[in-house]
This record gives sequence, structure tokens and C-alpha cells, in this order.
Amino acid sequence: MFIILLSSCMFNEDTGSKQNYFNKQVVISKLLDSLKISPSAYSLRMEAFKQEKTLNVYLKGNDTDWRLARTYPFCSFSGDLGPKIREGDGQIPEGIYQVEVFNPKSKFYLSLGLNYPTDRDLLLADPQDPGSDIYIHGGCKTVGCIPITDEKMAELYLLAKGASSDIEVVILPFKQTIPNSAKYYTSHPQWKFFWEKLFQDVRSLRK
Repeated sequence: MFIILLSSCMFNEDTGSKQNYFNKQVVISKLLDSLKISPSAYSLRMEAFKQEKTLNVYLKGNDTDWRLARTYPFCSFSGDLGPKIREGDGQIPEGIYQVEVFNPKSKFYLSLGLNYPTDRDLLLADPQDPGSDIYIHGGCKTVGCIPITDEKMAELYLLAKGASSDIEVVILPFKQTIPNSAKYYTSHPQWKFFWEKLFQDVRSLRK
């Protein structure tokens, strides 16, 4: 039973005080004001890098370009570089996703659920058991999800709730630099083609 419980980040359990959640509203207001972004109309997207263990949050107002608003470090990590293949493998998936679940009663304080598996994921993942329930969440324990601590999750959750459009989340194996590409294409040759296509598709999104 213990192994089954750890195969997913979906736990639903009200764990008590949401003090951080409510105290962060002032912080969010100041952040948006500093970026000259209206709290009533902004878009949000995220980029996560597994090797660097960071989650970048970008905001865009009606009259602004995309701006890096926050960088949150992962506070725990599981798996290795490379896509998620099956339920229970501990892998954080790699791909282009959208937030589809807002969970205010997560066992991991607050959480944002992603639409894994996508059609891209199913090209490689076990068709019978590809896994599910991939979240960005609070706490510092995880099996295949992205944890950023309760305090940072409270801030991100409020930012996400205030977004006026769908939220895109890109999860990449590493930052695409020449040294990184040379290093990880060599150490993980089985994923070279997958990564090249993923980076290409992400660049196309930004044009």
C-alpha cells in the first residue's frame, strides 16, 4: 500500500492552516505593480529545467512583453533526465503542458495539476500505464512532480489563480546551451532525438 501511495502526487487532504496563502496577496500585488502589470488582466507561463532544478515564472500584461517574474528552486527531485515512461518510475515528465487542476486541499499544501500525458508523451510512454497526476506543489517530498516549498507554492498558486488565460508549463531536461547539449546528448544518447524535437517545438512557441 505504501508504494501505491507514493506513485502519485495527487493526494487530496486538507492539512490545516492556509496562512501563507492569504499572507501572500500583498506580495503578489507589489510584484505586479513593480512589473507594471494589471492584476485584472495578465498571462502566465512557466519553464522548468530538471538539471538546474529551477522553475521560471513569466508574466505578460496587455501592454507588456513577457517578463521573468520569479525563479523558484525545486526543493526535492526524483528520477533522472529523460521523459516519463510509466506509472511509478519516479520521472518528472518532459514536454509542453497546461495547468488543468487547481487543488486547494492538496496533501502538499496547494498544487497545480498538469495535463500529462499528452499525445507527445504517449509516443514514448507505456500505452497501458503511462502514469498520471503530475503536479507542481508545496512541501519537499515528491515522486515525479515539482515541489517548491509551501511558502513559494502559496505565491505561485495566487499568481496562477489570477491569470486571465490558459497557463502553459514547459518542462525541459536542461537549459539549452552548447556545453549542456554536448554533455547530455553524450551521456543520454537514447533521448537526443526526443530532446532536439522538444527544444525545436519550444522555440517555435516563442516566435
